[in-house]
Amino acid sequence: MVPHNLTASRPARVSLCILLAAALVLTASIAQAVPITVPTGLNVGDQYYLAFVTSGLRDATSSDIADYDAFVNAEADDSISPEVAAITWRALGSTLSVEAIDHLGLGEFPIYLLDGSNQVATGGIDLWNGDNLTAPVLIDENGDLSTSLRAWTGTLVDGTASPLNSLGSANPIEGDVASLFTPDWVNFGNATSSNIKSVYAFSELQTVPVPEPASLAVWAVLGGSAVAFGLKRRQRTTAG
Repeated sequence: MVPHNLTASRPARVSLCILLAAALVLTASIAQAVPITVPTGLNVGDQYYLAFVTSGLRDATSSDIADYDAFVNAEADDSISPEVAAITWRALGSTLSVEAIDHLGLGEFPIYLLDGSNQVATGGIDLWNGDNLTAPVLIDENGDLSTSLRAWTGTLVDGTASPLNSLGSANPIEGDVASLFTPDWVNFGNATSSNIKSVYAFSELQTVPVPEPASLAVWAVLGGSAVAFGLKRRQRTTAG
């Protein structure tokens, strides 16, 4: 028969079970985190961009691109994902003084949605060369399918500003959020600038990091509980 002082008491066993359950919940929450900021299929060191369309809406009366950048970053800050909030975003927009192709500054790295798998374009040239997108920019900052129909752009299909219909004009250009076809996704038509619509957001250049296994967080919880359990058992052994 095992001595009583070497056997975990019922309260200790219950506490350990609770900690194990908490660790499993933590693992599941990490595995199910959305939206996804590291696309599937990439390797450590690979570089890429991300894109989303804002769930929030605004007008297009401002001719200052900084106002639209502030808007998309505020939307990212409200995302359910801290990773999305930590990224710097730029609005896809053209004013009389700033053109989207220059403002986004996209190099030749692939552009992905926040759903983790769909690629929008193979890079900056592919975005503005007149070809259709691979996937429409219809995922919002929370990784959800957008309910917005249009997004302000003020931008022509080649990424340049419209002389008469840029952001801040009376009737700026809007893009069709659900479309992957050129030119509709970026230049679907015009609307009165006081209307409220979404805005496309593109990230700064991202790099796939060296992974930090989720199991580390679990073992941090279990390790602490094991130490505490060992100390309690030692105290009981000494006392006995």
